[in-house]
Amino acid sequence: PGPFTFDADGGKPDGAITIQQIQDLDAGDKPANPSNVLLYGVVATTPRALISGFDGGTCTFGAWVEELGGGPSSGIGLVDYPFDVDGGVMHGPDCPDAGLLPGDLAVGEALSVRGRYSEFCISCAGNPIAEINVTEVVRLGTAPVPPPVVVTGAEIGEGVSPKPENDRRLEGTLVQLKDVEVVNVNPDAPKYFYNFLVQTSGGSGQDSCFVHNAFDFAYRPKLGHRFQCITGPLTFSFDHWKVQPRTDGDLVRKLP
Repeated sequence: PGPFTFDADGGKPDGAITIQQIQDLDAGDKPANPSNVLLYGVVATTPRALISGFDGGTCTFGAWVEELGGGPSSGIGLVDYPFDVDGGVMHGPDCPDAGLLPGDLAVGEALSVRGRYSEFCISCAGNPIAEINVTEVVRLGTAPVPPPVVVTGAEIGEGVSPKPENDRRLEGTLVQLKDVEVVNVNPDAPKYFYNFLVQTSGGSGQDSCFVHNAFDFAYRPKLGHRFQCITGPLTFSFDHWKVQPRTDGDLVRKLP
């Protein structure tokens, strides 16, 4: 498919909702939790990633999408659990290249997504995270990727973890941290969960932010490395906001 526009495609089909109806807790027409939903004309802001299973857990693929206009409350995570031939959930560490989310999903693809919207809480301080377990994904064409929302450590750093109650303005949305440096290469030591901490240059520990390697970028953190900017969808898990760079191109180093 070529470039996607709502006008050329006849608008959203009946029954389609927006991500804002899920993520904006002040929306008056929120879908029930849980319920089957249809998103139409949303744009992939990430490729597909294996977000669980590499450690022997349930094989889970994920990707993030936004409404074309971007901005607060416009992003959400999609999850996909591949099943075996007998209909059972599969477990890692050897997760198959299977499931409903395309393995070659590209940033900038416009999608129609059907799935089961629900909210869950794993170490989220009682503030659930929204996700859609996909049951159908249709590629509609290409679309511009919304620009990231520029954020600071004061908004997503350790000083606001666990997250404020009912705060979903940026959850699942592309964000960008500017002028930060690595202050901890493994905040989970002695274990390792693919996280490192960055902090605004000259800032305090309250401003430090988790960066997580869900997309298997090549960069390995070094104490003191400085960045012009770090970009990726913002997620929340295990009591921490986390920026998820998609490629090494999302980690723009500031050279000495």
